[in-house]
Amino acid sequence: MLSLQQLSQPINIQQPTAVELIIDGQSIPFLPGQVTLIGSRPGMGRSLLMLYLFNLLNEKYGYAQCLVSNEEEENILFEKLIATASLTELSSVVDKKEKIIQKNTCLNSENCFLHSFFGPWEELKIQVEEIITNRGIFLLFIDKIQGLYSDHNHRNRDQEMGYIIRMLKKIAFDHQISIVLNSSMNRSVETREGKLSHLSDLRDSGSLEDIADQIIFLNRPEYYGITEDEEGNSLKGIAYLKIAKSRSGKAENIRLLFDRTIPCFKPWSSLGVFSFSNEFNKLVETFGLEENPFELDKPF
Repeated sequence: MLSLQQLSQPINIQQPTAVELIIDGQSIPFLPGQVTLIGSRPGMGRSLLMLYLFNLLNEKYGYAQCLVSNEEEENILFEKLIATASLTELSSVVDKKEKIIQKNTCLNSENCFLHSFFGPWEELKIQVEEIITNRGIFLLFIDKIQGLYSDHNHRNRDQEMGYIIRMLKKIAFDHQISIVLNSSMNRSVETREGKLSHLSDLRDSGSLEDIADQIIFLNRPEYYGITEDEEGNSLKGIAYLKIAKSRSGKAENIRLLFDRTIPCFKPWSSLGVFSFSNEFNKLVETFGLEENPFELDKPF
């Protein structure tokens, strides 16, 4: 509790007050004391998106941050981070690792940590608070929240998830850091027309939906076999982020590119996607051309 006199005093800033990324011209903030949830179906590239954001924030701000994974070991995460940062195919990273790190100082940062953890939430909580205190962590990433479990007894999985995310929210608030969580989504989105996600699609959604300050959905139409939009534009290699919940306002169709050969996410660029048939149709509309002005389908 703070008195009005305390609140009126100049703030002695010891750590960042906020960070943001501008992606496809739209702002995605990561605020102290808040929890951001990234949701998608398995196999969509949710973990790669987290590594992409981790790398962008490291390059832009250089603040201390830590990524905790309950799915992969540190060396595998590091190789994927190198592939993301250098746009090098993952299969070639091992042979090129030293040269890439020499050229990219962000990959040799003393402020960034990768940590694999397979155990109960109560143990992770101790480790997380130690690294926040000792290393000055401002950004904490956890992949994924469904991989966490508690040693305490709970009536069901929803209550267990609610307990864990409330504790994460408390850590974010008490230490004034920003926490980013990955979350799986149930199959409901696959039966829905357009394959668009809803907040209720979050697995163990009740508490996650209520407590998270910001919820971002990842969607790649190609994942569902959708390769063109209604206007004939290619959707191959395109990803969309939708901010479904935020105190800063909602946003839809934040575009990214997804390179399956690396694999990694990349900044949006119209040059990264080209549809010959659609571009030809635009010329037809613009200049009034006939679709087949020389009747090329007729025999000579």
